[in-house]
Amino acid sequence: MFKLSSTEKYRSEVHIWMVDLNMEVDELPHFLSQDEWRRAEKYHHEKSRRTFLACRYALRKLLSSYTQLLPTELELVFNNHGKPALSPHQNTIGLSFNLSHTDDLACIAIASHMEVGVDIEEVKLLSEEMEEMIPTFMNQQEINKFRSIRSNRELFFYHIWTQKEAVLKAMGTGLLSDPTVIKAHTTAHAAIRNLSLEGWVINTYAISSHILAVCTKHEAQPLFFKFERDFIQKHLLFHHS
Repeated sequence: MFKLSSTEKYRSEVHIWMVDLNMEVDELPHFLSQDEWRRAEKYHHEKSRRTFLACRYALRKLLSSYTQLLPTELELVFNNHGKPALSPHQNTIGLSFNLSHTDDLACIAIASHMEVGVDIEEVKLLSEEMEEMIPTFMNQQEINKFRSIRSNRELFFYHIWTQKEAVLKAMGTGLLSDPTVIKAHTTAHAAIRNLSLEGWVINTYAISSHILAVCTKHEAQPLFFKFERDFIQKHLLFHHS
């Protein structure tokens, strides 16, 4: 069983599990709910369908380890904006979680007694369509900063995007709220550590060709793990009871 433990009054661990979505999964029929299977069947593209199934498989396996409930016993509920959570009668240890994926990589953030939001994006060349999106999520100050940059404009773009997305997901609203009202940190690199952002706390990381942002209500200590099908054995050294 994995545990999240408080180290200080306002400091706690956030476990971030990195998931390779190309992994072969042969246990799916024994892990997912009927509703999840129905949702998967609505995807028209096979890749999107497999991504959804792999993400839900990893999430259920992880939550099972933290709660000691069988993956099929876990009951997920959703707020008015679609953010999932454990059913209150099962969540006796105050777990919160959030999931994000891009292409073949996903991350699942798990915290205790505080909301968490996470976003991961692969840094790619900006298309014309993405350039057109800038006024929809950057405020004027951020737009001016973006236009003044002569190199690594993509890094700045995704750094701003992931910060705002992580905050909105921690709030539980996602992009249904206006991202432009959030004033992101316009730093020259993607390494923010426990800085305040709109009443929340943000940490950002550059991981290979990706930018990852994790948002929590209080100062946090993110710890990274690699998810594998037999992760319980491989990661038993980390915070086991």
